Amino acid sequence: CVAGRALDCTSFGGPVSADGWGSISDHERLAVGVGRSWRVTELNLLEGASVEQWKALLGGLNLAETLVSLWLKFSGGVFDVSSDPSTINSLAKIQVLGLENVSGSLSFVQTLTQLQDLSLDNTQVSGSLSFLQNLTQLQKLSLSNTQVSGSLSFLQNLTQLQSLYLSNTQVSGSLSFLQSLTQLQILYLNNTQLSDSLSFLQNLTQLQELSL
Repeated sequence: CVAGRALDCTSFGGPVSADGWGSISDHERLAVGVGRSWRVTELNLLEGASVEQWKALLGGLNLAETLVSLWLKFSGGVFDVSSDPSTINSLAKIQVLGLENVSGSLSFVQTLTQLQDLSLDNTQVSGSLSFLQNLTQLQKLSLSNTQVSGSLSFLQNLTQLQSLYLSNTQVSGSLSFLQSLTQLQILYLNNTQLSDSLSFLQNLTQLQELSL
């Protein structure tokens, strides 16, 4: 059936793909129709979905209560997530989040305290990273080629970080925060405004990739 082509392996907590997405004429009707019986934990919509289509799925499939992993590309123009944060910050159980074609501040992620992987590379998100300070479960943070800026000192609390990608951004200040990130394996900070002694490297005994 059409629903089966767009949503596969959901009843067993498996991934959901966007295969067949284009053949579904009424996304909202689909969401409402199967929302009571499907339990979606993983969702891949990198083929593109409009804000309206995403909202229909979010409500119809009760994703706020079940979704653990989301990869989503917004279609129909760049979407300022901070203008309607409930489209994302209602995902209370989300652990892996990758968004494309978005803009605005990172304020929408500050309540997503279960996040382990946040990927917003090559988007138009901007401003301070201080909204991330409560995301103490983060293991991967990827914001390269964005407009984020300011100090990274608060990152010293994110001691579970293993991968940090901030190349080609406007982040600035001291690198001393890295001393406490002893789990880091991958660190990309090239083409930023950061400056300091490299003495912190002696604490990063797990480091495998470094670009400054």
